[in-house]
Amino acid sequence: MSVKLDVADLSESPGFKERSYVSLREAKMPPNWLDAELLAPCVAGVATTTKIFTGRVNWVEGGCLLAISISHAAFDAQGAFTVIKYWAQLCQNSENLSELRSSPISQSRETKVKTGANPLLIQTMPSPRVAFDNLKLRPELWTFLGLHFEDNLAPATSTHSLPTCIPAAAKAIPGDQTRTRTCIFSFSDRNSAALKAAATPINGKDWISTKDAYTAHIWTSLMRARFIDKDESRLIGELDEETHKLLSSVSVAIDGRTLPGCGFPTSRINNTVYCCQTQLPLSIVLTSDALPTAAGAIRQNIEAMKSNQDLIDDANALAASIPDVGHLSWVFKDFLNRDLVTTSWTDLPFYDLDFGPALGNPEFVRIPRDQFAGLCCMLPRRPNGDIEVIINARENEMGRLFDDTNFLKYTKLVCE
Repeated sequence: MSVKLDVADLSESPGFKERSYVSLREAKMPPNWLDAELLAPCVAGVATTTKIFTGRVNWVEGGCLLAISISHAAFDAQGAFTVIKYWAQLCQNSENLSELRSSPISQSRETKVKTGANPLLIQTMPSPRVAFDNLKLRPELWTFLGLHFEDNLAPATSTHSLPTCIPAAAKAIPGDQTRTRTCIFSFSDRNSAALKAAATPINGKDWISTKDAYTAHIWTSLMRARFIDKDESRLIGELDEETHKLLSSVSVAIDGRTLPGCGFPTSRINNTVYCCQTQLPLSIVLTSDALPTAAGAIRQNIEAMKSNQDLIDDANALAASIPDVGHLSWVFKDFLNRDLVTTSWTDLPFYDLDFGPALGNPEFVRIPRDQFAGLCCMLPRRPNGDIEVIINARENEMGRLFDDTNFLKYTKLVCE
Protein backbone atom coordinates (compact mmCIF):
# COMPACT_ATOMS: atom_id res chain seq x y z
CA MET A 1 0.00 0.00 0.00
CA SER A 2 1.28 3.48 -0.84
CA VAL A 3 0.29 6.55 1.16
CA LYS A 4 1.13 9.94 -0.38
CA LEU A 5 0.98 13.15 1.64
CA ASP A 6 -0.81 16.19 0.26
CA VAL A 7 0.52 19.63 1.22
CA ALA A 8 -1.37 22.93 1.55
CA ASP A 9 -0.59 26.46 2.78
CA LEU A 10 -3.60 27.65 4.81
CA SER A 11 -2.00 30.75 6.29
CA GLU A 12 -4.24 32.99 4.15
CA SER A 13 -7.33 30.78 4.27
CA PRO A 14 -10.55 31.66 6.14
CA GLY A 15 -10.28 30.48 9.72
CA PHE A 16 -6.49 30.65 9.81
CA LYS A 17 -5.74 34.06 8.31
CA GLU A 18 -6.48 35.65 11.68
CA ARG A 19 -5.29 32.71 13.77
CA SER A 20 -1.66 31.72 14.08
CA TYR A 21 -0.46 28.44 15.50
CA VAL A 22 0.42 30.31 18.69
CA SER A 23 -3.22 31.37 19.11
CA LEU A 24 -4.36 27.80 18.47
CA ARG A 25 -1.94 26.56 21.13
CA GLU A 26 -3.08 29.16 23.66
CA ALA A 27 -6.71 28.11 23.11
CA LYS A 28 -5.76 24.40 23.50
CA MET A 29 -6.60 23.64 19.85
CA PRO A 30 -10.42 23.75 20.15
CA PRO A 31 -12.34 21.44 17.78
CA ASN A 32 -14.69 24.25 16.77
CA TRP A 33 -11.75 26.07 15.20
CA LEU A 34 -10.90 23.05 13.04
CA ASP A 35 -12.88 22.72 9.80
CA ALA A 36 -12.52 19.26 8.23
CA GLU A 37 -13.56 20.54 4.80
CA LEU A 38 -10.57 22.87 4.88
CA LEU A 39 -8.04 20.63 6.64
CA ALA A 40 -8.89 17.24 5.09
CA PRO A 41 -10.74 17.68 1.79
CA CYS A 42 -9.41 14.37 0.44
CA VAL A 43 -12.07 12.13 1.90
CA ALA A 44 -11.31 8.46 2.48
CA GLY A 45 -13.71 5.59 2.65
CA VAL A 46 -16.92 6.96 1.14
CA ALA A 47 -18.72 5.67 -1.93
CA THR A 48 -17.12 8.19 -4.29
CA THR A 49 -13.54 7.05 -3.72
CA THR A 50 -11.50 3.91 -3.28
CA LYS A 51 -9.04 5.64 -0.94
CA ILE A 52 -8.83 4.14 2.52
CA PHE A 53 -6.29 6.53 4.02
CA THR A 54 -5.27 10.07 3.09
CA GLY A 55 -3.04 12.61 4.76
CA ARG A 56 -2.47 16.32 4.36
CA VAL A 57 0.15 18.66 5.79
CA ASN A 58 -1.52 22.03 6.47
CA TRP A 59 0.86 24.92 7.03
CA VAL A 60 -0.46 27.79 9.15
CA GLU A 61 1.39 30.81 10.48
CA GLY A 62 3.92 29.48 12.97
CA GLY A 63 3.11 25.80 12.77
CA CYS A 64 1.73 22.75 11.03
CA LEU A 65 -1.52 20.75 11.26
CA LEU A 66 -1.30 17.16 10.01
CA ALA A 67 -4.78 15.94 9.07
CA ILE A 68 -5.63 12.34 8.24
CA SER A 69 -8.78 10.69 6.91
CA ILE A 70 -9.24 6.95 7.31
CA SER A 71 -11.79 4.39 6.27
CA HIS A 72 -12.59 2.70 9.57
CA ALA A 73 -13.50 -0.49 7.72
CA ALA A 74 -9.83 -0.83 6.79
CA PHE A 75 -7.95 1.12 9.47
CA ASP A 76 -8.11 1.54 13.21
CA ALA A 77 -6.23 3.95 15.47
CA GLN A 78 -3.24 1.62 15.89
CA GLY A 79 -2.94 1.23 12.12
CA ALA A 80 -3.11 4.98 11.57
CA PHE A 81 -0.51 5.54 14.30
CA THR A 82 1.88 3.13 12.59
CA VAL A 83 1.68 5.06 9.30
CA ILE A 84 2.13 8.42 11.03
CA LYS A 85 5.13 7.00 12.90
CA TYR A 86 6.72 6.19 9.53
CA TRP A 87 6.06 9.74 8.35
CA ALA A 88 7.74 11.09 11.49
CA GLN A 89 10.80 8.96 10.78
CA LEU A 90 10.99 10.36 7.24
CA CYS A 91 10.94 13.92 8.63
CA GLN A 92 13.81 13.39 11.04
CA ASN A 93 16.48 14.12 8.43
CA SER A 94 14.98 17.53 7.55
CA GLU A 95 16.92 20.38 9.17
CA ASN A 96 14.47 23.27 8.70
CA LEU A 97 10.90 24.15 7.81
CA SER A 98 11.77 25.63 4.41
CA GLU A 99 13.16 22.26 3.36
CA LEU A 100 9.93 20.52 4.38
CA ARG A 101 7.78 23.18 2.68
CA SER A 102 9.59 23.23 -0.65
CA SER A 103 11.25 19.85 -1.11
CA PRO A 104 9.60 17.83 -3.90
CA ILE A 105 10.64 14.71 -2.03
CA SER A 106 8.80 15.68 1.14
CA GLN A 107 5.66 16.48 -0.83
CA SER A 108 5.55 13.34 -2.94
CA ARG A 109 7.46 10.73 -1.01
CA GLU A 110 5.40 7.58 -0.56
CA THR A 111 5.39 5.39 2.50
CA LYS A 112 5.42 1.73 1.56
CA VAL A 113 3.51 -0.33 4.08
CA LYS A 114 3.39 -4.10 4.16
CA THR A 115 -0.03 -5.38 5.15
CA GLY A 116 0.71 -9.07 5.00
CA ALA A 117 -2.02 -11.54 5.83
CA ASN A 118 -2.03 -13.94 8.76
CA PRO A 119 -1.04 -17.30 7.19
CA LEU A 120 -2.61 -19.26 10.05
CA LEU A 121 -6.02 -17.71 9.38
CA ILE A 122 -5.71 -18.34 5.65
CA GLN A 123 -4.83 -22.01 6.12
CA THR A 124 -7.69 -22.75 8.51
CA MET A 125 -10.43 -20.60 6.96
CA PRO A 126 -13.31 -22.64 5.50
CA SER A 127 -15.12 -21.78 2.28
CA PRO A 128 -16.52 -18.22 2.66
CA ARG A 129 -20.01 -19.29 1.59
CA VAL A 130 -20.08 -22.22 3.99
CA ALA A 131 -18.67 -20.14 6.84
CA PHE A 132 -21.19 -17.35 6.30
CA ASP A 133 -24.17 -19.72 6.19
CA ASN A 134 -23.00 -21.44 9.39
CA LEU A 135 -22.32 -18.25 11.34
CA LYS A 136 -24.68 -15.56 10.07
CA LEU A 137 -27.55 -16.38 12.46
CA ARG A 138 -25.49 -15.74 15.60
CA PRO A 139 -26.22 -12.16 16.71
CA GLU A 140 -23.38 -12.13 19.26
CA LEU A 141 -20.85 -12.42 16.43
CA TRP A 142 -22.29 -9.45 14.53
CA THR A 143 -22.35 -7.37 17.72
CA PHE A 144 -18.75 -8.35 18.50
CA LEU A 145 -17.80 -7.01 15.06
CA GLY A 146 -19.75 -3.80 15.70
CA LEU A 147 -22.39 -4.67 13.11
CA HIS A 148 -26.18 -4.89 13.20
CA PHE A 149 -27.50 -8.47 13.17
CA GLU A 150 -30.83 -8.23 11.32
CA ASP A 151 -29.89 -5.41 8.95
CA ASN A 152 -26.77 -7.15 7.68
CA LEU A 153 -28.51 -10.42 6.83
CA ALA A 154 -30.24 -8.56 4.00
CA PRO A 155 -28.57 -5.15 3.65
CA ALA A 156 -30.33 -2.46 1.66
CA THR A 157 -28.45 -1.26 -1.41
CA SER A 158 -28.62 2.31 -0.11
CA THR A 159 -26.85 1.42 3.14
CA HIS A 160 -23.38 2.84 3.73
CA SER A 161 -21.01 1.39 6.29
CA LEU A 162 -20.78 3.44 9.46
CA PRO A 163 -18.54 4.97 10.46
CA THR A 164 -17.45 5.71 6.89
CA CYS A 165 -14.49 7.90 7.59
CA ILE A 166 -12.45 9.65 10.28
CA PRO A 167 -12.71 12.54 9.66
CA ALA A 168 -15.20 12.63 6.78
CA ALA A 169 -14.98 16.12 5.37
CA ALA A 170 -17.99 15.66 3.12
CA LYS A 171 -20.02 13.15 5.13
CA ALA A 172 -20.27 13.24 8.91
CA ILE A 173 -21.92 10.39 10.78
CA PRO A 174 -25.58 11.37 11.04
CA GLY A 175 -27.49 12.13 14.19
CA ASP A 176 -31.08 13.30 14.42
CA GLN A 177 -30.28 16.75 12.96
CA THR A 178 -30.38 18.25 16.45
CA ARG A 179 -27.72 20.88 17.11
CA THR A 180 -24.84 19.39 19.04
CA ARG A 181 -21.94 20.76 21.04
CA THR A 182 -18.43 19.29 21.19
CA CYS A 183 -16.25 19.74 24.27
CA ILE A 184 -12.92 18.32 25.42
CA PHE A 185 -12.61 17.41 29.10
CA SER A 186 -9.46 16.47 30.99
CA PHE A 187 -8.85 13.96 33.77
CA SER A 188 -5.69 14.61 35.80
CA ASP A 189 -3.71 11.75 37.35
CA ARG A 190 -5.06 12.69 40.77
CA ASN A 191 -8.69 12.87 39.64
CA SER A 192 -8.30 9.65 37.64
CA ALA A 193 -7.15 7.83 40.77
CA ALA A 194 -10.08 9.24 42.75
CA LEU A 195 -12.53 8.27 40.01
CA LYS A 196 -11.15 4.73 39.84
CA ALA A 197 -11.54 4.38 43.60
CA ALA A 198 -15.14 5.61 43.42
CA ALA A 199 -15.90 3.27 40.50
CA THR A 200 -14.44 0.14 42.08
CA PRO A 201 -17.25 -2.27 43.04
CA ILE A 202 -18.17 -2.05 46.71
CA ASN A 203 -17.08 -5.61 47.50
CA GLY A 204 -13.50 -4.48 46.87
CA LYS A 205 -12.64 -7.80 45.22
CA ASP A 206 -13.43 -7.01 41.59
CA TRP A 207 -10.60 -5.19 39.82
CA ILE A 208 -11.39 -2.51 37.24
CA SER A 209 -9.09 -0.46 35.04
CA THR A 210 -8.92 3.32 35.03
CA LYS A 211 -10.33 3.21 31.50
CA ASP A 212 -13.32 1.23 32.81
CA ALA A 213 -13.87 4.03 35.33
CA TYR A 214 -13.72 6.72 32.61
CA THR A 215 -16.18 4.78 30.47
CA ALA A 216 -18.64 4.14 33.29
CA HIS A 217 -18.46 7.75 34.48
CA ILE A 218 -19.14 9.17 31.03
CA TRP A 219 -21.85 6.58 30.28
CA THR A 220 -23.84 7.19 33.46
CA SER A 221 -23.34 10.98 33.30
CA LEU A 222 -24.46 11.24 29.67
CA MET A 223 -27.52 9.07 30.26
CA ARG A 224 -28.53 11.33 33.15
CA ALA A 225 -28.06 14.35 30.89
CA ARG A 226 -30.21 12.74 28.20
CA PHE A 227 -33.05 11.45 30.34
CA ILE A 228 -33.23 13.65 33.45
CA ASP A 229 -34.30 17.23 32.77
CA LYS A 230 -33.94 19.37 35.89
CA ASP A 231 -35.53 22.36 34.15
CA GLU A 232 -38.75 20.38 33.81
CA SER A 233 -38.35 18.73 37.23
CA ARG A 234 -38.43 15.35 35.52
CA LEU A 235 -36.78 13.01 38.00
CA ILE A 236 -35.90 9.35 37.65
CA GLY A 237 -39.04 8.21 39.44
CA GLU A 238 -41.19 10.16 37.01
CA LEU A 239 -39.90 8.42 33.90
CA ASP A 240 -42.57 6.21 32.43
CA GLU A 241 -42.43 2.51 33.22
CA GLU A 242 -41.59 1.58 29.64
CA THR A 243 -38.51 3.83 29.64
CA HIS A 244 -37.40 2.34 32.97
CA LYS A 245 -37.31 -1.13 31.41
CA LEU A 246 -35.31 -0.11 28.34
CA LEU A 247 -31.72 -1.25 28.11
CA SER A 248 -28.86 1.20 27.75
CA SER A 249 -25.67 0.01 26.05
CA VAL A 250 -22.08 1.14 26.08
CA SER A 251 -19.63 -0.15 23.48
CA VAL A 252 -15.92 -0.40 24.28
CA ALA A 253 -13.42 -0.87 21.46
CA ILE A 254 -10.94 -3.73 22.00
CA ASP A 255 -7.75 -3.96 19.92
CA GLY A 256 -7.60 -7.50 18.58
CA ARG A 257 -3.81 -7.33 18.42
CA THR A 258 -3.75 -7.53 22.23
CA LEU A 259 -5.81 -10.72 22.45
CA PRO A 260 -4.06 -14.04 23.18
CA GLY A 261 -3.62 -16.22 20.12
CA CYS A 262 -4.82 -13.57 17.67
CA GLY A 263 -1.73 -13.86 15.48
CA PHE A 264 -1.81 -10.13 14.64
CA PRO A 265 1.46 -8.25 15.27
CA THR A 266 1.27 -4.76 16.77
CA SER A 267 2.66 -3.35 13.52
CA ARG A 268 -0.17 -4.81 11.44
CA ILE A 269 -1.97 -2.01 9.58
CA ASN A 270 -5.66 -2.80 9.32
CA ASN A 271 -8.79 -2.74 11.49
CA THR A 272 -8.64 -5.37 14.23
CA VAL A 273 -11.10 -3.64 16.56
CA TYR A 274 -13.81 -5.66 18.28
CA CYS A 275 -16.77 -4.14 20.11
CA CYS A 276 -17.45 -5.25 23.67
CA GLN A 277 -21.01 -4.26 24.51
CA THR A 278 -22.36 -3.87 28.05
CA GLN A 279 -26.08 -3.47 28.70
CA LEU A 280 -27.90 -2.35 31.84
CA PRO A 281 -31.48 -1.20 32.41
CA LEU A 282 -31.91 2.57 32.35
CA SER A 283 -33.45 2.26 35.81
CA ILE A 284 -29.97 1.27 37.06
CA VAL A 285 -27.82 3.51 34.85
CA LEU A 286 -29.71 6.65 35.86
CA THR A 287 -29.30 6.22 39.61
CA SER A 288 -26.80 8.40 41.44
CA ASP A 289 -24.84 5.38 42.72
CA ALA A 290 -24.64 3.53 39.38
CA LEU A 291 -20.90 4.16 38.83
CA PRO A 292 -19.43 1.01 40.48
CA THR A 293 -22.19 -1.19 39.05
CA ALA A 294 -21.52 0.11 35.53
CA ALA A 295 -17.72 -0.13 35.84
CA GLY A 296 -17.91 -3.67 37.23
CA ALA A 297 -20.22 -4.79 34.42
CA ILE A 298 -17.92 -3.29 31.79
CA ARG A 299 -14.86 -5.08 33.19
CA GLN A 300 -16.75 -8.37 33.58
CA ASN A 301 -17.82 -8.31 29.92
CA ILE A 302 -14.34 -7.39 28.69
CA GLU A 303 -12.75 -10.28 30.61
CA ALA A 304 -15.41 -12.71 29.40
CA MET A 305 -14.86 -11.62 25.81
CA LYS A 306 -11.07 -11.85 25.97
CA SER A 307 -11.21 -15.37 27.40
CA ASN A 308 -13.70 -16.67 24.81
CA GLN A 309 -11.42 -17.92 22.04
CA ASP A 310 -14.31 -19.58 20.20
CA LEU A 311 -16.13 -16.24 20.01
CA ILE A 312 -13.04 -14.52 18.63
CA ASP A 313 -12.34 -17.25 16.07
CA ASP A 314 -15.96 -17.44 14.89
CA ALA A 315 -16.23 -13.65 14.63
CA ASN A 316 -13.06 -13.58 12.51
CA ALA A 317 -14.50 -16.31 10.28
CA LEU A 318 -17.77 -14.41 9.89
CA ALA A 319 -15.94 -11.18 9.04
CA ALA A 320 -13.89 -12.96 6.38
CA SER A 321 -16.96 -14.55 4.80
CA ILE A 322 -19.40 -11.61 4.52
CA PRO A 323 -20.35 -11.56 0.82
CA ASP A 324 -20.70 -7.77 0.44
CA VAL A 325 -18.80 -5.49 2.79
CA GLY A 326 -19.88 -2.38 0.89
CA HIS A 327 -23.30 -2.15 2.55
CA LEU A 328 -22.91 -2.87 6.25
CA SER A 329 -24.97 -1.36 9.05
CA TRP A 330 -23.41 -0.25 12.32
CA VAL A 331 -24.76 -1.98 15.43
CA PHE A 332 -26.29 1.28 16.74
CA LYS A 333 -28.70 3.35 14.65
CA ASP A 334 -27.36 6.56 16.16
CA PHE A 335 -25.09 7.59 19.02
CA LEU A 336 -27.45 10.07 20.67
CA ASN A 337 -30.15 7.90 22.23
CA ARG A 338 -29.82 5.23 24.93
CA ASP A 339 -26.50 3.90 23.64
CA LEU A 340 -22.97 5.23 23.93
CA VAL A 341 -20.12 4.24 21.62
CA THR A 342 -16.65 4.89 22.98
CA THR A 343 -13.22 4.59 21.47
CA SER A 344 -9.86 5.03 23.13
CA TRP A 345 -6.46 6.16 21.88
CA THR A 346 -5.04 6.59 25.38
CA ASP A 347 -2.33 3.95 24.96
CA LEU A 348 -1.03 5.23 21.60
CA PRO A 349 2.13 7.32 22.17
CA PHE A 350 1.35 10.08 19.66
CA TYR A 351 3.07 12.70 21.82
CA ASP A 352 6.31 10.69 21.77
CA LEU A 353 6.59 10.88 17.98
CA ASP A 354 9.61 12.88 16.82
CA PHE A 355 9.23 14.71 13.51
CA GLY A 356 12.81 15.95 13.56
CA PRO A 357 14.50 19.22 14.53
CA ALA A 358 12.28 21.33 12.27
CA LEU A 359 8.91 20.18 13.62
CA GLY A 360 9.56 18.43 16.93
CA ASN A 361 6.82 16.53 18.76
CA PRO A 362 3.03 16.81 18.35
CA GLU A 363 1.36 19.17 20.81
CA PHE A 364 -2.29 18.20 20.29
CA VAL A 365 -4.40 15.37 18.90
CA ARG A 366 -7.86 16.52 17.88
CA ILE A 367 -10.93 15.60 15.80
CA PRO A 368 -12.44 18.46 13.73
CA ARG A 369 -15.91 19.74 14.55
CA ASP A 370 -19.16 18.13 13.40
CA GLN A 371 -17.72 14.72 12.53
CA PHE A 372 -19.61 12.40 14.87
CA ALA A 373 -22.98 13.07 16.42
CA GLY A 374 -22.60 11.47 19.86
CA LEU A 375 -18.82 11.04 19.65
CA CYS A 376 -16.97 9.90 22.78
CA CYS A 377 -13.24 9.46 22.22
CA MET A 378 -10.51 9.14 24.84
CA LEU A 379 -7.54 10.93 23.30
CA PRO A 380 -3.86 9.96 23.73
CA ARG A 381 -2.37 10.44 27.18
CA ARG A 382 -0.70 13.85 27.33
CA PRO A 383 2.96 14.23 28.38
CA ASN A 384 1.86 15.41 31.86
CA GLY A 385 -0.26 12.28 32.32
CA ASP A 386 -3.66 13.91 31.75
CA ILE A 387 -6.28 12.05 29.73
CA GLU A 388 -8.44 14.20 27.45
CA VAL A 389 -11.87 13.01 26.34
CA ILE A 390 -13.78 14.56 23.47
CA ILE A 391 -17.56 14.38 23.91
CA ASN A 392 -20.30 15.43 21.51
CA ALA A 393 -23.85 15.83 22.81
CA ARG A 394 -27.00 17.80 22.10
CA GLU A 395 -26.64 21.39 23.24
CA ASN A 396 -29.17 21.08 26.06
CA GLU A 397 -27.61 17.82 27.25
CA MET A 398 -24.12 19.31 27.28
CA GLY A 399 -25.54 22.11 29.39
CA ARG A 400 -26.82 19.53 31.88
CA LEU A 401 -23.36 17.94 32.00
CA PHE A 402 -21.94 21.30 33.05
CA ASP A 403 -24.59 21.48 35.78
CA ASP A 404 -23.76 17.96 37.00
CA THR A 405 -21.48 18.43 40.02
CA ASN A 406 -20.82 14.69 40.17
CA PHE A 407 -19.52 14.68 36.58
CA LEU A 408 -17.33 17.75 37.14
CA LYS A 409 -15.97 16.34 40.40
CA TYR A 410 -13.40 14.35 38.42
CA THR A 411 -12.88 16.36 35.24
CA LYS A 412 -12.58 19.89 33.88
CA LEU A 413 -13.24 21.59 30.56
CA VAL A 414 -10.21 22.08 28.31
CA CYS A 415 -11.79 23.69 25.24
CA GLU A 416 -14.67 23.42 22.79
